[in-house]
Amino acid sequence: MDNVIQHSATTNGYVMGQLHTTRKYLAFTIFDSGQGIYKSLRSSSDHAPRNELDAITLAIKEEVTRDKSIGQGNGLFGLHSIIKQGKGRLVITSGRGSYMYESGQTKTFNSIPCFWKAPGTIIDFQLDYSKDLSLDKALVFRGKQYDIVNVKVENLEDESGCIIYKIKDYAEGTGTRESAIRVKNEIFNILQTNPKKVIIDFEDVAVISSSFADELIAKLLLELGLFQFNNIVGIRGLDRSQQMILQRSVIQRLIEDFKS
Repeated sequence: MDNVIQHSATTNGYVMGQLHTTRKYLAFTIFDSGQGIYKSLRSSSDHAPRNELDAITLAIKEEVTRDKSIGQGNGLFGLHSIIKQGKGRLVITSGRGSYMYESGQTKTFNSIPCFWKAPGTIIDFQLDYSKDLSLDKALVFRGKQYDIVNVKVENLEDESGCIIYKIKDYAEGTGTRESAIRVKNEIFNILQTNPKKVIIDFEDVAVISSSFADELIAKLLLELGLFQFNNIVGIRGLDRSQQMILQRSVIQRLIEDFKS
């Protein structure tokens, strides 16, 4: 998506993502009505694509970018590598050129119909998320595997190695279930990728709703299980009234779960 901002020479781009739970597929499409890959690379002194298809096949190569001061040229290359390793599907269309990769096979088209004035770019990819995918193996740059480090998580660590997740810094409010869902998903992702304990810190949070407490803490406890939750999640910074709200929400959620 950063390519839209940096290279399309247009102010807007669009993205749509879908999760197909039955087929275990995720699908994303990114679109902009900008200048297209060909015109973008033609503005570079390092590359001279012959046509729109040539520009696409050039753009998926390592370290190809129109301006290395604003990008390293590994975006489409990295995506292409991930799709190949995951045996997925990738279609890149820009202007009248189109490149398709699917299950180890590639197809190219250099004269597809184009019904709008601006060349634009469409990137469509699909992955089977039920298959194991090693990003460190897929993201190989200059012959070396990329060391994936979650910089944000590293910055959250305290001296003892625990991850301190401050609600006041990362939650978009503490009164709605929707806000709690976003926080819960982020914490759950941190727990899945890091073996360290996460401390959920409510310091400087004035009010929490019962819906927020239920969605974040009670449901996280149910998803992880009591013993795992106690081992890898901590809670601090709650005042007495917030403790009562949280305790009531957890008890009610456990009762509902037991009844079902």
